[in-house]
Amino acid sequence: MRELRPEEPSADKPTVTLTTPPDPDRTSAFLNVRVADIARTYREGKAKGAEFLTEPKDHGREIRAYVRDPDGHLIEVGEARFEGRRAVEGAVSRDGSA
Repeated sequence: MRELRPEEPSADKPTVTLTTPPDPDRTSAFLNVRVADIARTYREGKAKGAEFLTEPKDHGREIRAYVRDPDGHLIEVGEARFEGRRAVEGAVSRDGSA
């Protein structure tokens, strides 16, 4: 990812100036990404240097973890589940487990 530099308003966002969060522990919004296999995404992300706040946590209907992009923006990475199964029918991890 590239570093976010402050950007002045433009024709398509005339009143908006982009900037990094002043306090990374306070946010009003975050990007939410759904994946088929959170365990694999977490392992591969960590191996590539991603800094997750915690390991994935099971919340029943979803398993999720949060990571920050290089500018400190929060991103939720989650795997949806239905009745204890993966939301993506037939989704399996690389090791063949369901």
